[in-house]
Order: sequence, then C-alpha cells, then structure tokens
Amino acid sequence: MIFEQTVVRLRAPLTADRHNNRTRDWAAAARVALEFVNVQRATTSEQTPGGNRDQTVATYWLRTDDGEDLDLLATDRVVLDDGTVCDVVGDPDRRRDPHTGGVHHVEVTLQAIRG
Repeated sequence: MIFEQTVVRLRAPLTADRHNNRTRDWAAAARVALEFVNVQRATTSEQTPGGNRDQTVATYWLRTDDGEDLDLLATDRVVLDDGTVCDVVGDPDRRRDPHTGGVHHVEVTLQAIRG
C-alpha cells in the first residue's frame, strides 16, 4: 500500500441552535491536514429515495501506515484530495501491535452522500 495521500480533518465545535439543541457548527470547523494516509473507494451505490431525486452513497476506507496513529474521532469529517467531504462512520479502529502494545495502524470507514 502507498501512503502518499493527504486529507483534511474537520472538527466542528458544538453549539446551540435557535431551539437550544446541541449541534455541530461545520462553518467554524477546525481544519487539520492528515498526511501519509491511503484512501480507497470501497463501494458506491445509487438510490432514488421517495422517487424524487437521485442519491449516491460512496464508502471509502482510510488507513495509516504501520506505526502511525491518527487524531480522528467518530464526530469528525474528512475532506478527500478531490474535495469530497465524508463523514467518519463509527469509531476509528486503532489496531494494536502485539509486540509493543502501541498502535500498529488505524483503519477508518468514511461515507459521502450526495443528493
């Protein structure tokens, strides 16, 4: 695997909306470059919810190189090098090194929904 891609992590602060519900303010999200990762498209599908419009769903896998951890949370978003904005699906999977007990590598599922 080649780990030469750079993506951007978006971490949005929690704010209150006009109804005092806690929501993420993506316009104020902190942007941090995450370098030396590998991103591959896993699946893509097209749907027509309610018959009104087309919707595409693309799933990606992000992986770090061996020995690399990643500051990424389930509540973050990731911008791919082509500008696609993805949600992090579930908690990033920090795989343990059986010899050192540290992080061997990180695997993350990302999803982009359009339409």
